[in-house]
Amino acid sequence: MRKYAMVLAAVVLPISTVVLLEGTAFAGKVTGSGTTSCHFGGTISFNPPLTSAGSPTTKKEVTTVSATLSGCTGGTPVGPSTTATIKAIKTKTPKGTNGGTCASFTSNSSKTTLKVTVKWAGEKPSKFSVVGLNPGANEEGELGFTGSFPVSGSYAGTGSVAAYLTTASSNAIATCSGSISSLSLDSTTSTGTI
Repeated sequence: MRKYAMVLAAVVLPISTVVLLEGTAFAGKVTGSGTTSCHFGGTISFNPPLTSAGSPTTKKEVTTVSATLSGCTGGTPVGPSTTATIKAIKTKTPKGTNGGTCASFTSNSSKTTLKVTVKWAGEKPSKFSVVGLNPGANEEGELGFTGSFPVSGSYAGTGSVAAYLTTASSNAIATCSGSISSLSLDSTTSTGTI
C-alpha cells in the first residue's frame, strides 16, 4: 500500500505542476477600460542632425522618438509605468529645398503621423496614430506639440497628448546654433491621456 501511494505521488506531482504552469502561461491579458493619464519623458533624435541651413543633399529626414510613461492615474486597472513603441518618422525633403533644417522640425509637425503602441504589463496593448501635431508652448515657455487621436485596445476611446521639450532643448531648437542630434522631453510637463 505504501509503495502504491509513492507511485501515485510520483505521477500526480508532475501532472499538477504542468496544469499550474499552463494556467499561468495561458492566463489572458485584461483589456484596460476608462481613461488613464500619464506623464512621459524621452528623447527625439534626428538623422541627419538638424542645422539652421540644412543641406541640399539631405533627401530624407528620419526622426526617432522614445518615450517612457510613468505616474499614471485613472482607468481600470490603472496603467502601469511602461515604454511606448513609436514607429520612426521618415520625411521626404521637398524638391528645391534643403533638408535637415531646424525650421522643418516645426513645419513638418502638421503633416506628421506618429504610430504608437503602448504595451502594458498584464494588459492588452493600446494602439493609436497621432495625425498632425499642433506646435505651441506651455506656461513655462517650453516648446512642444499637442494632438488628439482615437485609441484601440486597452483604454479605447479618444486620447490626447501634450509633449513639451525641456527648457534646454527648447532653447536649443529655438536658437539652432550648431547641429542638433537629439532633444529631450520634459517628464514633468509632458502628459498623455489614453
